[in-house]
Amino acid sequence: MPNSSEAVIRTHGLTKRYKDVVAVSELNLEVQRGDVFGFLGPNGSGKTTTIGLMLGLLMPNGGNVEILGLDVRKDKDVLRQVGAMAETAAFYPYLSGYDNLRVLALMSNVSPSRIWEVLELVGLKDRAKSRFRTYSLGMRQRLGIAAALLADPEVLLLDEPTIGLDPAGMKEVRDLVAELGRHGKTIFFCSHLLYEVEQICSRVAIIRKGKVLAEGKISELLHPSKYVEIVADDTSKTLEVLKSVDWIVNLQAGEKSITLQLRDRDASEVVRLLAGHGIYPSAVIPKSSSLEDFFLEVTGEEKP
Repeated sequence: MPNSSEAVIRTHGLTKRYKDVVAVSELNLEVQRGDVFGFLGPNGSGKTTTIGLMLGLLMPNGGNVEILGLDVRKDKDVLRQVGAMAETAAFYPYLSGYDNLRVLALMSNVSPSRIWEVLELVGLKDRAKSRFRTYSLGMRQRLGIAAALLADPEVLLLDEPTIGLDPAGMKEVRDLVAELGRHGKTIFFCSHLLYEVEQICSRVAIIRKGKVLAEGKISELLHPSKYVEIVADDTSKTLEVLKSVDWIVNLQAGEKSITLQLRDRDASEVVRLLAGHGIYPSAVIPKSSSLEDFFLEVTGEEKP
């Protein structure tokens, strides 16, 4: 039986290679019970490969995955406690949403009453008898989540569930995932969209080229004192001074303000620097960094 540890998903040195390409490299992750865990990275960073390894669909070249304390390669029955959704939900277009789920319920020995429960949960009960081909993309993604929930799993693996959606559809899916998290599901949420991860996830791992660059609570990864807004009348002169030191980076100038990032300094150092050049700004405002700021910092990428 699964052990009582609060860690629901663990990977140890997980590695997957395709000839000379390393898709996942010595990945060590720990997802706690009840987490909405954001697995964040650009396209091609290894997120989908990691999902395949977690589901036992791919064989690792090294390391292992534990779900609920059991190695998925040795104890495949544990996958009965895992619901998964790929990037794009695939169903029979000529069947209704209800009938598509009924097919899956019969295959999984799930009670038909559960179908109505998950349809109501994802907000599709009123369209249950409509054919899948009449569904909008957002509705199709929600039906995919309903399918993943059908057997009432403890763990949900969602791979880019908002991909291709318009802003309204993205919000629908995002709100649904947040609601599932509030109801105690452990959710592993893959995305390349930093904003939506910051909106719904409690913890996050940032991956690039198969390697984890950072992992932890979003609130702990973001450092309020490292980002500062300067309000000054003469922004051109102020900008020139700020550019003269190497501990100020990521300068972005507006008409009356400049936003910057500090390296191992605080806002008082900026005040002293400017005062030494006879510049006295009307405001120096420490700002909280966004997940996008942190992502760009740890990956070394530039803002487009």
